[in-house]
Amino acid sequence: MRTVLILAYYFPPMGLGGVQRPLKFSKYLPQFGWRPIVATVKDVSYYSQDTTLLEELPEEVVVSRSGSLDPLRLAYCLGKQKKSTGRTRSRGRSLAPWMLFPDNQIGWVPFVVLRALHLIRRYAVDAILTTSPPASSHLAGYLIHRLTGLPWVIDFRDAWAGGEFDQAPSNAHRWLACTLQQHFIHRATHVIAVSQDIVDGLTDTLPGAPPVTVIPNGYDSADFAFPVGRAPANKFILTYCGALNAARNPEPLFQALHRMTAQQADLADLLEVRLIGEDLGLSVETLIRKYKIQHLVTHFGYLTHEKAVTQILAANALVMFITSESHLVKGVPTGKIYEYLASGKPILAIAPDGAASDLIKRYDRGQTVPPNGVQQIALVLETWIKQYETGDLPEYPVDDEPIRPFSRFQLTDQLAQILNHVVTP
Repeated sequence: MRTVLILAYYFPPMGLGGVQRPLKFSKYLPQFGWRPIVATVKDVSYYSQDTTLLEELPEEVVVSRSGSLDPLRLAYCLGKQKKSTGRTRSRGRSLAPWMLFPDNQIGWVPFVVLRALHLIRRYAVDAILTTSPPASSHLAGYLIHRLTGLPWVIDFRDAWAGGEFDQAPSNAHRWLACTLQQHFIHRATHVIAVSQDIVDGLTDTLPGAPPVTVIPNGYDSADFAFPVGRAPANKFILTYCGALNAARNPEPLFQALHRMTAQQADLADLLEVRLIGEDLGLSVETLIRKYKIQHLVTHFGYLTHEKAVTQILAANALVMFITSESHLVKGVPTGKIYEYLASGKPILAIAPDGAASDLIKRYDRGQTVPPNGVQQIALVLETWIKQYETGDLPEYPVDDEPIRPFSRFQLTDQLAQILNHVVTP
């Protein structure tokens, strides 16, 4: 069995969507002849924790945690166990993008490089995989690649320079990030990304770049293989699962619910909306009160991944929000869309035209409405509630065959083939 060193700052017991990709790759790579050695960070102050995810890893996987001087690690060491999700920004945090480059995790780089060199000697590593965000993982990977000569695969879960999470405070910072990104890509043995839009942004100005492959996010069939209790028979359950932030804003749905309530006083007897996910600066509870829909909407906050999937399967329909007009947000499907598709539930995508809405249209799994289409949102919900009452609401098989190419097992097979190629070109 060959060995791959995976550098992933975001890894369980941290929660949220960013940990799923390196976790599932690590889970399934041994079945394709690759043993993952995961180099990640020690405990940090983070929004959400999900220790149950570590139970998915097979015995062959080694997880090695190094120290760091990044803000999240320092906050944890100072006794702040969970990162604030409020709107306020301290002066230190506002200065961080100016001082810490390429991102806040630069303080992890020297620690993980030293740990990686030790792991490479101990486990006879054959290849390196770095995944971002944070971009600092690619900086570490570059240094390790230069020091060892090992094949290096770069994974972009989101765009780096100019992407959704680009916090460059000046044009000079952005130029330097673009320059560094180009340099890393040219030095890499292979590049993978979650969407074609990211690939296009990486390679448009990079003649002679190494091979680039799209490996999208996906869903794990094992997560959908257990029986789940159904929603109450007397009420239509609409569920959202994922982070809530400026680019994933539920306000268009709230506006539609407010309009529906004005027209139908007993709406709470027919409909319940469940929001599952961390509030990252939106103040969701304030928005719920603003539209006077407390009797319709329940915000559960962050749940473990297992409980979140249970909520998805227990719903009658699912809703997703993409409220940013940035082409780099629209061009990258949310990671949750694949679990939505696998669930077999009809999906209401409140989103502009883009990658996520294209998936829903391609597989005919629901309705897409632009964020400013409040009346359309209300009409879709009214139609679905009536279909639910008459037993005509669409529903599809769980883990259906057309969706199977997005299973984490098959996606890991693609990664394994790339790793096989880079070590035996």
